[in-house]
Amino acid sequence: MALINCPECSKRVSDQSVACPNCGFPITKLSPFRAVPPPLPRQDSTNSEADLLVRKPQVSKPQKKAKSSKLPDFFAALFIIFLIYQLATCSDDETQASPQIEDSLQVQDSLIDSELTQIPMLLSGSGEDGRYFLISHFTSYGLENIAYVRRGNESDVYGSMQIDCLENEMRKSSSGNLEALKTAKMGDWVTPAPDWTDQDIVNFICEKQSVPEQSQLNTERNAVEEPVSTSETSVSIPMSDSFENGRYFLTSHTIDNGVENIEYIREGDDNTSYAKMEIKCSDNQIRIYSADNFDALQSANMGDWFTPTPDWTDQDIVNFICSK
Repeated sequence: MALINCPECSKRVSDQSVACPNCGFPITKLSPFRAVPPPLPRQDSTNSEADLLVRKPQVSKPQKKAKSSKLPDFFAALFIIFLIYQLATCSDDETQASPQIEDSLQVQDSLIDSELTQIPMLLSGSGEDGRYFLISHFTSYGLENIAYVRRGNESDVYGSMQIDCLENEMRKSSSGNLEALKTAKMGDWVTPAPDWTDQDIVNFICEKQSVPEQSQLNTERNAVEEPVSTSETSVSIPMSDSFENGRYFLTSHTIDNGVENIEYIREGDDNTSYAKMEIKCSDNQIRIYSADNFDALQSANMGDWFTPTPDWTDQDIVNFICSK
């Protein structure tokens, strides 16, 4: 071994050095007699623990970080795709359901209008025409009994009406629902106002009457042994009790020496009863007799005079007769 001058920095350096310790200039190129260092031994599975510690940071850790960062992104992407699919499905369902609901409502509205008979409004004006529909109609003891509906822009109104076509009189009740009409209390008998919807309804109903219907009515009345009067028409007697209202009908009425003599019928759910009453309107006194058949009234014992019980059917009858 000998000392030589470094060609780069002129510092003294061993000729066996690989490079100048001062400037790093390669020295092996200057010594042709330097032996080439032997090649490094091949690394295998029996590497020393020191070699493994040195090489370990160069191989695996960056790859593990890359794998761990991709998994959450993958599942997040799947979740977002699932949400988008669900939202799209719900939107399609709502889009398809809306026309079905609208079609159902339109069908229901058209059925109501097509199944019911329209009542033309000829006197009350075009604004009411096309709004009134007849729900039911029957004739009882000369009175037309109807139920109808007025179709409004916001809500419907239901009404019931009794009509005396011969006298052009009516009484009615109205409600926001059809079920309530069964217990609705009728008002007083009145003449409908001209050029108003009530008069349009009366005109429509009374024009629908026919001779066969009246003949059938007389046949039914004779079948229950009710007297048929050609000069008088049975008139409904209004009752203050809604349950009794529409059940009492006046069949005859005469006056003898200041005493009102009447005969009437109470039409029940299961049977019909008949009665006659004498009334002193000046004293609010009555005497009465009732039976299950009309013939029994001919030989009735009227009993003693008495004052009718307030808020009872007898007092309702007295009020109706004495106010006429």
